[in-house]
Amino acid sequence: MANEVNQAIIVQTCAKIASELISTAKHEHLEHRLNDWEEAFTKVLESVTEKLGRPVMRDSTPMGPSREQMLVRMDEAKRNARPITDDNFRVAVKGKQYGELPAWIHRAAKKAGISEVWDNREARKENPKRPHFVGTDDNKTPFWAPKADELTSAEIPF
Repeated sequence: MANEVNQAIIVQTCAKIASELISTAKHEHLEHRLNDWEEAFTKVLESVTEKLGRPVMRDSTPMGPSREQMLVRMDEAKRNARPITDDNFRVAVKGKQYGELPAWIHRAAKKAGISEVWDNREARKENPKRPHFVGTDDNKTPFWAPKADELTSAEIPF
């Protein structure tokens, strides 16, 4: 354990020295700067470990995978990536909830950036002009049911 900690400290120190050595390089492309850093890091690490008599293997835990291995992993991750969808977003109701939440409130709240609402549907019986839901944000964002042409086929009540 102590040896692994010492090795990690050596690697971190060499990485810092390498970054300071190339900090004056003015390459515009990240690829060039990474290549310069990798070259400086390798030389500094080899020099330090040679002086200490401790070989640091590239496959050892503190060093991690090589740059080429990381690029292969990144390409594989890009190929296997699926678009991120937030269809599972569900708005929370503060206070009492009056029945099942309609699907449109989740979409509307997500679009407005609201994660919590008050359920106003019971109060609409007294005053039908009141919004169906009100955001708990500072602006008390109101939400009315969308017009029929804005509803999806699953939300149409007939």
